[in-house]
Amino acid sequence: MSIRKVRIVVLVLMALLWILAFGQIASAADPKVEVIVHVAIAPTVSSSAATGVTSISALLHGSIDDDGNEPCSMRMFRWGLASGNYTYSWNETGSFTEGAFSHVIGSLPLGTQIFWMASANNTIGTGNSSERSFWTLSLPLAPTNFVATQTGINQVTLTWTMGLGAVNTTIRVQENDPPTSLTEGYEVYTGNGTSVNVTMAINENTIYGFSAWSENGYGLSLDYATTTIGGDVPLAFIALMLLPLGLTVTMFATKNSMLGFPSGIFWGVLGGYSYLQSTSTWDWQYLLFFASIGMVIFSILAAYTLRSRDLAGPDIDRGEQFIDEDKRRADDILWGENLGW
Repeated sequence: MSIRKVRIVVLVLMALLWILAFGQIASAADPKVEVIVHVAIAPTVSSSAATGVTSISALLHGSIDDDGNEPCSMRMFRWGLASGNYTYSWNETGSFTEGAFSHVIGSLPLGTQIFWMASANNTIGTGNSSERSFWTLSLPLAPTNFVATQTGINQVTLTWTMGLGAVNTTIRVQENDPPTSLTEGYEVYTGNGTSVNVTMAINENTIYGFSAWSENGYGLSLDYATTTIGGDVPLAFIALMLLPLGLTVTMFATKNSMLGFPSGIFWGVLGGYSYLQSTSTWDWQYLLFFASIGMVIFSILAAYTLRSRDLAGPDIDRGEQFIDEDKRRADDILWGENLGW
């Protein structure tokens, strides 16, 4: 090979090397730009079991687990009486990202299986949860927190919490044990409230039992709530008994006849109160009435006796006999001689 050809080959190789080196430098000076594009998709929605189920309502729970890369414009619940056939719906519009949501549905038929699902949508489409179902209650549950409080001489205040599935509450009362059916006692309330003031004759020594049933279109609750008032000895009796008793004891302890009059009065007051509170012949109030009348008479006689001793003079020893035997014998002799005995 001639020298000229060799030179040409060398020049070509040098040119190739130069081109390769320049390309690497240019590549290092201009780095690649990576572009990531997020594409919106339909949201992902889930649900959890319904809670607070009654005969006519329930609380549904849903959740937007993935908004599909853009906020959802609506979230909703759909429900119906057959699987896959949702004739009723509720929706809420706005801008919603991931998170839970819930809603109470009402006017449901009693004792019926309800099918439902949660949904949400964005501009791309709608995401649905899997289908769930629950059964509404038929008969209502019994009332709870049933309390009776005597708020007046002849008044009782009743309060309660309506049972699940109840439309109305029916309350009955009788003496002693609470009624066990609607044929026992008498009705004092029926309605859809949670409290009532009952006006009734109340004898303080008597127990009154109240029973409350829940009611709806299917009937009464199988169970019932109960509460009672009364049965304790009232404070009025205790006060009226202690006052005359204390006066009577003090009258004898101090030999003060002046206490006989108020003692008799208060024994009479106790007797009258006992008579008014008596509900049957020969109950303990009726017996206390007669005992009080006896104590009235006793207090008056005792006061008269103590007063007579006071009038006999201060020289008589109250620890001795009231009658002076020597004086009595002298009187007998005097009157005997005068009468010719």
